[in-house]
Amino acid sequence: MGTGAFDRLFWDYPARSIRTDADRDLVVRRVTAEGGWREMSLLRSRIGDQAIRDVIERTEARGLSPQRIRFWQLVLGLPAQKANAWVRRAQESTWARRAR
Repeated sequence: MGTGAFDRLFWDYPARSIRTDADRDLVVRRVTAEGGWREMSLLRSRIGDQAIRDVIERTEARGLSPQRIRFWQLVLGLPAQKANAWVRRAQESTWARRAR
């Protein structure tokens, strides 16, 4: 299963080189961080919420904005204590401080 519908999110990779099954973590991280409603819905239908949750928890939501962390917390039922810690870390990141 290729990424076809996600191609716009992988502009920095050769066309059709990313595969949803083989590159699951990369696809989940990119779609959860940058995808629109269509890409997020498609990802959920292709791999399921538990697979997305596993990647977010394993990576401690790194690369997600505080807003995206809260979105996925609600959608996936992520524990508030973990999500709060991830949001604090995201707000304290170098990139977040540069945007202020």
